[in-house]
Amino acid sequence: TAEFNNNDFEFYPINSDIEEIVVLPISAKAQIGKHPLTIKSNLRASFSTVIKVKGVNFKVTNLTVTNNLSQKGYNANSIQKNVANENELIYSKVLNEPVTQFLFTNKFVYPLDKVVNVGAYGNIRKSGNVSLQHLGVDLDAKERTSVYTINDGIVKFTREMNDYGKMMIIDHGGGIRSFYLHLNEFLKSEGESVKRGEAIAYSGNTGYSIEPHLHLSINVYGNSIDPLFFIEAINDSF
Repeated sequence: TAEFNNNDFEFYPINSDIEEIVVLPISAKAQIGKHPLTIKSNLRASFSTVIKVKGVNFKVTNLTVTNNLSQKGYNANSIQKNVANENELIYSKVLNEPVTQFLFTNKFVYPLDKVVNVGAYGNIRKSGNVSLQHLGVDLDAKERTSVYTINDGIVKFTREMNDYGKMMIIDHGGGIRSFYLHLNEFLKSEGESVKRGEAIAYSGNTGYSIEPHLHLSINVYGNSIDPLFFIEAINDSF
């Protein structure tokens, strides 16, 4: 097991029965400084080190509400309230479920045929006293572009919500979940197993969305982390 930030995390087999890995989350809101890490084993002596977390000056942008969105009842305060309520629902329905072993055996793939980042991870969007951090990436996608699951998993959540729009969550095991927001149409239902690269939805412009795109988030043990960095980093383990 790995003890990290006073929490214990399990190692799970990957590629073979003799190789195991653990994915440890460090969110955009993590405290700057040294984070203790101890690897414990019944077969070997424990190993301790620290992970040094550096600060990042995340870009601050405007929390934009277009006339069209305003007519639908969106404003900075309603957006903030909706996000809080939707995050609470997601936690109760998905993120507090027991963690399983990895449901994948291959590298992760991108959710679109072409990946163009048009909304960076960690950006802080502000309007007056409302401040929201963008805990995902916005990827350029015209309406009804095919969206693919980034790896094998089980669809755990499909629902249309006020801010996140039509949203799908896939559990990949090992505490790893992928979120797909602002979709136009679901192609898979809750409880279905999906294979890496399989079409799961069409991109859209639902919820609080300025224009058609795909918002992709990666959540590891309840922590939202940079999706594009995650895919690159975990693929190095294969």
